[in-house]
Amino acid sequence: MTLDDFALDPQPDTAPRVVGAFFGSNEAYYDGRAISAKTFDPLELEAQCYHNLVLEKGTTTYDDRRGTIEITVKSSLTLSSSTVRAVALPKTLLDSPDVQATLKGWGAEILPYTTYHAKPSEFVSQFRDKIKEYLKENSYL
Repeated sequence: MTLDDFALDPQPDTAPRVVGAFFGSNEAYYDGRAISAKTFDPLELEAQCYHNLVLEKGTTTYDDRRGTIEITVKSSLTLSSSTVRAVALPKTLLDSPDVQATLKGWGAEILPYTTYHAKPSEFVSQFRDKIKEYLKENSYL
């Protein structure tokens, strides 16, 4: 199998269909809670592999994006008030006039989180909780 074997039709309903089929809901997808009991046609090897991948828990040799649905586009995506709704970032970055000006121009909701003297990877759960709270408040989950 190659990476291309896992490519899906580039249609607006493709990602929601994958979420529904393998996770059941947006919140389960965000939390990485895949449906455990799934059966596949023996010829659906890619689906079986993806399901095994998203069921994997704990530390792996690959990163935590293993279940992420990636969307690629041919043209550039400009970050602007019409494309950015919220930005999660460390509170320390809000001290920057450039960051403040950019966020103000976007009109994005700011989701700040506190950082301490530690590795950035230690803030992932705090970061994810901030985003999940925003997604729930705005009915995405």
